[in-house]
Amino acid sequence: MSGNRKRTAVKIIGLAVILTAIYPLAQIFYSDIHAAESQRKLHNEWNKILRDNKTSSQAAAKPTRISHGKPFTRMVIPRINLDAIVLEGTDEDTLRQELEHIEGTAYPGEIGNVVISGHRVTYNRPFYSLGASKKGNPIYVYVPPQEFTYYVVGQKVVKPTDVSIADPIPDKTLTLTTCNLRFSARERLIIAKMR
Repeated sequence: MSGNRKRTAVKIIGLAVILTAIYPLAQIFYSDIHAAESQRKLHNEWNKILRDNKTSSQAAAKPTRISHGKPFTRMVIPRINLDAIVLEGTDEDTLRQELEHIEGTAYPGEIGNVVISGHRVTYNRPFYSLGASKKGNPIYVYVPPQEFTYYVVGQKVVKPTDVSIADPIPDKTLTLTTCNLRFSARERLIIAKMR
């Protein structure tokens, strides 16, 4: 092989290595932009829901069931600087917009287990710092016209196949779930919060 061909081959291999390294970072960057834009729109939609509730005579009534893919609640966790709109339903599209409420689990304020899931590394990383939550930290959940406060009571790590985290509980409980190790889906970090 001539010197020019070797140099060209080395350049091509080098470029391929660089692109292979950059691609995952570009995916994360794109997913963050997508989720941030979705959240901006969802916050606007949430504010409209609040305005409509203020003018509605049903503002004090119990909230009705939310349709799949629609804003379910607003959740604020000061400890990790999170203020996000949670969507109803579990599919890849809702999870791409940051947080999702697992269908069939309780609603905020109800007796039972409210289960909310989110990404840790992609789609704006809503639960990136969830592991930093400490016992007693508050979590605010808004469902017009009410606000519910839950407090961190502990953490545990489970396998992704452990669906018991969504089991009904005879108490007012909020369970948050995400990947335990960043960049790995082999374990789930569960932050159990109770009212």
